[in-house]
Amino acid sequence: MEEARAGQHPLAEDHIADDKTQSRTLPLSGHARGGAGATAQDLALLRDAEHNAERSNRLMKRAGFGDHKGVEGF
Repeated sequence: MEEARAGQHPLAEDHIADDKTQSRTLPLSGHARGGAGATAQDLALLRDAEHNAERSNRLMKRAGFGDHKGVEGF
């Protein structure tokens, strides 16, 4: 269990927001979680993140970082 911090109630439970305002307490989206599917903005964010990760991976390998099995590990 997490350590107690100021302003944090140790027995507080998560809850779902009652209104339609965007809230951090809303459940994750996705059909498996009972929510809506990914939005176009979500998909664009994932596509950009994958592109950046692939680019970083290529640059790191070109610079000599990594191991003899690539992304599989030692």
